[in-house]
Amino acid sequence: MRARVAALVAVLLIVPAFVAGLAASAQEDAAPVCWDLYDGTGTRVGWVVEPYGAPPLSCTRAAGCRDFFDLEARRGVLVPIGLHPSTCLTPPTSTTTTITTTVAPTTLPPSTTSSTTTVAPTTTTAPTTTLPAGDDFLASFATPADFYDRFNRDVHFRASDYDPNATFHGDHNEMCAGPTTGRVVHLDDDDNDEVFWHCAPNGPDTGHVMTGMGEANFGYSIVTFMPRQTFTGVDRVCVDVGNRELGGDNWWEMSVVPRSTFDNNGGRMDYVTALAADVDQGALRFPSAAFVFQINDDKIRLYQGMSERVFDWFQWSTSDPAPRFRHCMVDNHDGTVTATRAVGVSNQDAPGGVRTVTVSGSFPAGEVVVLFQHSVYDPPKHGSGELQTTYHWDNVTIEG
Repeated sequence: MRARVAALVAVLLIVPAFVAGLAASAQEDAAPVCWDLYDGTGTRVGWVVEPYGAPPLSCTRAAGCRDFFDLEARRGVLVPIGLHPSTCLTPPTSTTTTITTTVAPTTLPPSTTSSTTTVAPTTTTAPTTTLPAGDDFLASFATPADFYDRFNRDVHFRASDYDPNATFHGDHNEMCAGPTTGRVVHLDDDDNDEVFWHCAPNGPDTGHVMTGMGEANFGYSIVTFMPRQTFTGVDRVCVDVGNRELGGDNWWEMSVVPRSTFDNNGGRMDYVTALAADVDQGALRFPSAAFVFQINDDKIRLYQGMSERVFDWFQWSTSDPAPRFRHCMVDNHDGTVTATRAVGVSNQDAPGGVRTVTVSGSFPAGEVVVLFQHSVYDPPKHGSGELQTTYHWDNVTIEG
């Protein structure tokens, strides 16, 4: 990561020449415009001024955000000075073809982590994020871009005194061999981007995404990713996830949250259910309109907001990290929600290899965001073991 940042910083020597092409003639007599420069991981690596050669002390704030590509075609982003990529709006109409605009009609800006990364006991609130709406959504993760270019990511720690130099095991080695091989995952002071990684061991059809978190003296953490858009009229959300037993206090969940809540919380992604509300006082609570599907202790657990609807008794897991199983939640539009979970057995409790649970509840009306979270509560302390810190994700679908 340091090499990537160093390369981007070096490019600052030529960025002003590119940015100069953005300045319209009407700006020549106006105060110069300042931009912060972020690399493709959402890390601030410097700043630039337009027009070229203008004194930075007389800068005014830029309008909108713009893509920047270095000489190796790695994408960064120019952001109005003092802001964060997660605040990016649709770019101004004056943007020229010299630099590609940051936000497509149905995508969020390419921020990789929100400002909740490395938080104090109370998470810092980021500026309000503008999210364009979209239609039905499918992400097969056939390529890395299907994840990194379409999802925002966030890492939240309960306390600020976590160990930024911590390392832990992740499935798939650096060459993306099979899931029984391993890699060393590093935390850092910036964006903790290594806790997300993509592998396709046998080609694009096997592409999928991993999240991982281990012991870092932090007690509790939340690793989150979400589509870089909002949705309206959602009635079905599905994802394939491995059912390997991670033990102790590792669990995952998918949730449908009102956009209004997301906006009011400044684009933060660190939500907790009643399961962890007492563990992390600084994290956000799900609003009553939200619906949450959780796999905890290898069982389905469903919530309407902070109210638990069911903690299913049916428990199933596998020791094999390779297979991924379909998990879905469906709003039946009759005051009930049905959750299904594909498992590796077929019996009277899981006919056809699918466990089904229906509870009272509903998805939020109107515009929503959809979150996918991996929560970790001190894995070694609670029996997860050093090598069991990875969830495997694939085939996200969101339907209306």
